[in-house]
Amino acid sequence: DRIYKYMVDVEPDGHINLAIEHRSSLRTVLTQRYNPSGELLWQRDLQNTNTMYLAGLKATGLGEIALAAQNVTSSTTMHIQVTKYNSLGDVQNEAQISVEGHDKTILEEIKIGQDGGFILGGYTDYSQSQGVVVKLSQDLTTEWLRILNQEGTSDTKIHHLVPDMLGNIYYAGKRISPESNPVIIGMLDDSGNSVWSGADSSTAGYTFTQGLQLDSEGNPYCVVTYNNDLGAYSHFIVKFESTGEYAWKLNFFDGSFEWGYYLTSFELDVEGNIYIAGTGVDRGTLSHLPDQFNMMLVKYDWELLEVDEERNIIPISYLLQRNFPNPFNPTTTIQYELPEYSEVSLIIYDVLGRDVQTLVSTPQIAGRYNTIWDGTDQDGLQVAGGMYFAKLQAGKHSSVVKMVFLK
Repeated sequence: DRIYKYMVDVEPDGHINLAIEHRSSLRTVLTQRYNPSGELLWQRDLQNTNTMYLAGLKATGLGEIALAAQNVTSSTTMHIQVTKYNSLGDVQNEAQISVEGHDKTILEEIKIGQDGGFILGGYTDYSQSQGVVVKLSQDLTTEWLRILNQEGTSDTKIHHLVPDMLGNIYYAGKRISPESNPVIIGMLDDSGNSVWSGADSSTAGYTFTQGLQLDSEGNPYCVVTYNNDLGAYSHFIVKFESTGEYAWKLNFFDGSFEWGYYLTSFELDVEGNIYIAGTGVDRGTLSHLPDQFNMMLVKYDWELLEVDEERNIIPISYLLQRNFPNPFNPTTTIQYELPEYSEVSLIIYDVLGRDVQTLVSTPQIAGRYNTIWDGTDQDGLQVAGGMYFAKLQAGKHSSVVKMVFLK
């Protein structure tokens, strides 16, 4: 046997449910149930002649288990299969889910709704995708299936779902376009009708969602990872109000590691505190295996989020602020803001338009930046007293500020 993937779901009473994607003669999924003492109660392989990929595992709390798998019926077709086992391991119900007119239906997440039914989220096909949310009853009958495409695009993927206490369903995913890969987030009512939907387009590069949580007031928080052109991972927390208005966005990539962070966990407690766990990777240590990864654990206190809001929230537009102090000697600080990932240059010119010093010449993620100029040129020599200009070029944006160096 070869094991490819596994999932674990632990029930409140301590029972442990385990699903293992493996291959013996055929690639399939084995489900096991253990009591709180770790004794095996039963195990079952999916009885199917097709290739099966593990996609989800959920316990109902009544000793029943819902197992979701990708049923590969041919080299070009694949749909979702949900199998419900009773407390003795017998198959109680089974459902096959596909979207008409599409060869593939891919599952990303399965959750249990407030009525004990099941909610599935995913998308069709691998390219030109359509986001999909499906509601199943307790006996796996399809109650409704919704296709989610925003702004007329036909390439949308749903990755995360969260049901609330009223039966509403929040979803998060991404929309792919040539210009950007914006994060999408929205809410459906208990009948699958769209209540609101929104998007955040302030990051470029390869963007994907890493988690979705609701606070006690029904406000959704989504963790977003994006991989820029340099191959570095950075992460954001995006908050929307429960009514769908965009609230704020926090960047928790601090530049400590050249390759950024790999996120492993995101949780929101009942008080609204946010917990982030992951690893930081430094390009300079990749040749030294023991030092390659550095553990990271971050807590954001909800009370401090309001205090630190001005510092942390991603800017909404490009801005080059006046340097301070001005006039100056020996140094001055130049501040600028980027609303999105950009190729950035910050160059000092004299009154004749000649390059004096290049302070920044690199791609940068969205955020606020401070750069110090010490009154020297490219050769490290002190410049003459007089007027100079700092020019910011970020993408298509360009702006200039005047500075006076006192000799």
